[in-house]
Amino acid sequence: VAVLAGLVVFPAVFSFGIDPAAGPQLVFITLPTVFAQMTGGYFFSILFFLLVAVAALTSTISIMEVQTATIAEEFKMNRKVALGVMSVIMVVIGCMCSYSLIPIEGGNELAFFGVSLFDVFDILTSYVILPIGGLLILLFLGWFYKKEDLYDILVVETKCSEGLFKVYYFFLRFIAPLLLLAVFLQQLGLF
Repeated sequence: VAVLAGLVVFPAVFSFGIDPAAGPQLVFITLPTVFAQMTGGYFFSILFFLLVAVAALTSTISIMEVQTATIAEEFKMNRKVALGVMSVIMVVIGCMCSYSLIPIEGGNELAFFGVSLFDVFDILTSYVILPIGGLLILLFLGWFYKKEDLYDILVVETKCSEGLFKVYYFFLRFIAPLLLLAVFLQQLGLF
């Protein structure tokens, strides 16, 4: 659904003269315009947005699993109660993010330094949390995880060649962390 949305949204954005920098809201700005001009557009719009909702719901289930399991284990909580707590927290944050996109007189209610709360979470996730998480995973696999265990997984179990493993391990330890660090610093405007 996400790939199809990307293939549909961007040509439509340029066809209708919509600002491509609008961000994740593009799908809700562009596609209603496209569906309105299509034969049977009403049916296809319902079907498409239903599929987007299913994709979002299934993603939410996998995303909330980590937090739910952590809360249940750390606080010795029943799993259903932990899921309820996480659901309430996510609904509150989601409502605040959605509300921050509604333009009101005098600007957004939930804006920080002129940026909506939705965009704050988007920027924080895309430019800080994901690169740092990726860098930590690379550092862990390259420097702290046993080389022999990684060898067993990649060479013994998946039948990868030893030569390819050596190249992979070198990139994992030295090249990939440096490249990811460079991308991270570039996104922050420091490089």
